[in-house]
Amino acid sequence: MARFRTALSVRFRDIDWAGMVNNAVYLTYLEEARVRFWIHLTQRVPRQIEDLPMVVARVEMDYLKPLRLGDKLWVELWVSRLGRTSFDFSYRLLHLDGTPVGRARTVMVHVTPEGQPHPLPREMLDQLTPYLEEDTSP
Repeated sequence: MARFRTALSVRFRDIDWAGMVNNAVYLTYLEEARVRFWIHLTQRVPRQIEDLPMVVARVEMDYLKPLRLGDKLWVELWVSRLGRTSFDFSYRLLHLDGTPVGRARTVMVHVTPEGQPHPLPREMLDQLTPYLEEDTSP
């Protein structure tokens, strides 16, 4: 199965008073990876809810090593579960040298423009299935 990988850089605004990336910023890194993945899948930049019809229902994050200003990292993501109206993304965050700095999982719910859960359409299932891989993280 395939994994999507994108590179990100730690910016000054990501840093807290201790000189490390603030824990909440990691969620922004996950979001950036999800949006880039969706653009990769659909070949379209999302401009409205119909272009990116999912919301985050749950986040789990393990922080393994700190990130600091100027660090560059990879964010890998894959689909670790497909359900009827929801699916899971699993993530690995790595320094460019491959050292793990974090891992995460998000539960994504497919929604209507009004925000109501809705079954995953066949087209979306077909796009996500090649990235389906069990998450074996501890």
